[in-house]
Amino acid sequence: MLLANREGSVGGSQRQAGLLAREVARRGVRAVVVNQSPRLLTRPASMADDGVERVALPVLARCARSSFLLSFLWWAAANRRHFQVIHAHSTSAGLTAGLVGRLLGKPVVVKVTGMQAVAALADPRRAWRLRRWLLNRTADVVVAVSAEMLEALSRAGIGPERRVLIPNGVEPAPRAADTGARVVLYVGRLADIKGVRALLGMWSAMPDRDTATLLLVGDGPLRAALEREAVARGFGRSVRFAGSQPDVAPFYAAADVFVLPSATEGLSNALLEAMAAGLPVVASDVAGNREVVEHGVSGFLVDWAAPGAPARLVSRLLADAALRRRVGEAARRRAGCFSITAVGERYCRLYETVAAPAAAPEAAR
Repeated sequence: MLLANREGSVGGSQRQAGLLAREVARRGVRAVVVNQSPRLLTRPASMADDGVERVALPVLARCARSSFLLSFLWWAAANRRHFQVIHAHSTSAGLTAGLVGRLLGKPVVVKVTGMQAVAALADPRRAWRLRRWLLNRTADVVVAVSAEMLEALSRAGIGPERRVLIPNGVEPAPRAADTGARVVLYVGRLADIKGVRALLGMWSAMPDRDTATLLLVGDGPLRAALEREAVARGFGRSVRFAGSQPDVAPFYAAADVFVLPSATEGLSNALLEAMAAGLPVVASDVAGNREVVEHGVSGFLVDWAAPGAPARLVSRLLADAALRRRVGEAARRRAGCFSITAVGERYCRLYETVAAPAAAPEAAR
């Protein structure tokens, strides 16, 4: 079995791919995670302690997409006897995987990670119509991570015989320690689509911000601008930027509240991780989040366009330890509904189905 990622950075989609690879490897399925590498020489497969093989393929920066296609085709052709299914963890990787799969006669599973990708597939312009046509022709199964995404894929023109709903999964996590440090945590890319500018607006609206810390873990194109804005607003050391981190678990363990102001989501990996750690969450009321957070029970869904609402909720949670514990416990229980164990089992059934010559994807639902 082959897990294909075009991007090599450590983000939510990449963490989810790695998590799934470890789970299916634990079930006896050979898992190989393929990423791109800027190096000109191919790095051979290496076996980690978790039983997952990892390969970094050479990519030229000026033509990353086409050079990855050639590298992936070369590697997959050379190793075609050693895998049965290609599983791509984004629509861009899915187009590459689909072409390679058809050339080599291998079934292809494509996971759609965000609603932004679904919107792009629904774009009426010629280039996106071509991508949608290719996805429909080359992908055996297109996986949606939420019910709203499944419906949106239908409206985008992905055939019903290809659509399957399997959510993201999450591992059990150590319970966050309530240290009284008053830490508000965000984990994710610092990009417009993640709505991170709204975090500084919220922080500005909080009267007690000087006794708390807003901690942003992640990197992206907005980081420099956000750091300048935080200085200009006079936040001082109450706003901290931790940058990209290979292990985000310690940050969840040290936080009191998790915030997610995304403009759009598929099914947020960071949201599931925060809830699994027992953190109360304040998230945007968008697709994906609505399927995880029970408003007022395991977290809160708000409109981040008005910074006063999330500011009041965060202030209330920071001030009320009993409320934090109650909502955090409910969040932890809710995250248990998305266990990677159950998700891994569903994917293993799906792999068996698509690898069987006469099987239909519906049997794995």
